Amino acid sequence: MTQSKLYDKREYLCDSCRMYQPLCICDKIEKIDLKTKLSVIIPNLEFFKSSNTGSLVDVALKNSEIFIKGRKDSPLNADNIVKKDYNNFILYPGGLPLTKDFVNSLDKPINLIVPDGTWRSAPKIIKQEPKLYTLKRVTLSQPKKSRYKVRKSPVLERISTFEAIIYALDVIEDNQELTEELMNLFLIKVDRLLWLRGKLLTKEVKGGIPQKAINWRATGIIDPK
Repeated sequence: MTQSKLYDKREYLCDSCRMYQPLCICDKIEKIDLKTKLSVIIPNLEFFKSSNTGSLVDVALKNSEIFIKGRKDSPLNADNIVKKDYNNFILYPGGLPLTKDFVNSLDKPINLIVPDGTWRSAPKIIKQEPKLYTLKRVTLSQPKKSRYKVRKSPVLERISTFEAIIYALDVIEDNQELTEELMNLFLIKVDRLLWLRGKLLTKEVKGGIPQKAINWRATGIIDPK
């Protein structure tokens, strides 16, 4: 089976990590509890892409929630995203620098609202939702170099959604072990996608490749076991 046909099968995606079932990474981490609330908004079309990273919060973090934008039968309701028991902030370019001093000055935990999607579509999510558009914004205080090799951007400071979440939580939660666990999960996903596209050898993949995935890439048939 050609790679293009492999990538078109939505029914092959794991319900949690959104990876193709033979490459599922749900067993690579136990859900971690947070003081921080994470609210990730994902466009409907983006949600059905294995290359999406925002959906990883559903695998990795207990105090997280995914909201889908663009479904006709279930329109996005910003009232469900903004939480009264939290300080609600949008993770967005041009906001207040997200520093430890800033976090320590707050009287309530943070609900970090993260628009997901492509670098062009993510800003539109906030602009199209008046209740979200008026919220205060926070920005990573130090530029980061992306390790996401599945998608590329000509702008150096553009990083994937899950990377941005990792770096934001590194400041907010101040937990190095958490940061390392989340980055490890992220890099396993990246390597498995690169392997599927023929850009990494099996022996080069972080965390290894399940045999059923090797069989699937060769035959196009998913082993239900």
